[in-house]
Amino acid sequence: MPASGTRALPALEDRRRNRRFPIAETTSLVMRAGRRTYRCEIVDISLGGLGLQLDEQAPRARKLEFHHPTAGHLTGRRVWSDQDRIGIELQTSASWLTRALYSVQLALCPDYKSRDGEATRP
Repeated sequence: MPASGTRALPALEDRRRNRRFPIAETTSLVMRAGRRTYRCEIVDISLGGLGLQLDEQAPRARKLEFHHPTAGHLTGRRVWSDQDRIGIELQTSASWLTRALYSVQLALCPDYKSRDGEATRP
């Protein structure tokens, strides 16, 4: 039983494959479910998905599309929702994932070199 004042997490959370990292700065995203568009904020991120906070009830649609000013067009599916929160599994290609990991690598270690001394690129 959770301590007083805390909320129990959904049972689905126990099935996560990847560790989630909270987002320090507010990051907005436009989400499309069918013909409807939602503005939301990214709450946390993992290698395979996103946790989002909406200003209204989360959509019931399973297939979702997103637009982010930097990442561009993304697709995903709803794996859980709870009122104004929603968990998304991103549908990504291997090349997109390689580019994303390379970007993270450069952000964390801008002077990183491969074993042969060359800067690594996807």
